[in-house]
Amino acid sequence: MRSEKIYIAMISTLPLFFSPCFSNPIKTVIFNNKAQIFDIPMAQIKTIGSNGQISLGKEFAGQNVLIDNSEYGVWTIKIGKFIPHNEQWLLEKDNVTKLDEALDWASNNQPTHTDLTDLENTLSSKFNPNNDNA
Repeated sequence: MRSEKIYIAMISTLPLFFSPCFSNPIKTVIFNNKAQIFDIPMAQIKTIGSNGQISLGKEFAGQNVLIDNSEYGVWTIKIGKFIPHNEQWLLEKDNVTKLDEALDWASNNQPTHTDLTDLENTLSSKFNPNNDNA
């Protein structure tokens, strides 16, 4: 097996072209004597407003983000889907398997009529043997 290596000979910013996706300049990467254009997100300078907010752009409006404050003045912002604490148990490995099995069973078994009075009497006799409801 032959391994090929790509050497990036030069990275330059083309100031006249802007990416619609990130509002950043597009980068040109030249390797193997061929120029290819890549949309590489670049660092941006933003000003924190008087209310303590910065805008990330309309394309991110309404999305959840994780903000990691690794040290004073340094933030890493990641877009993601986050699971509420009280629902995290659903994703634990054993519970995922049990839920998948329950959903498979439910899809393969039609619901049947249950006589609730009969069920109540059956459960009462099992869990409260001194109950005279039966």
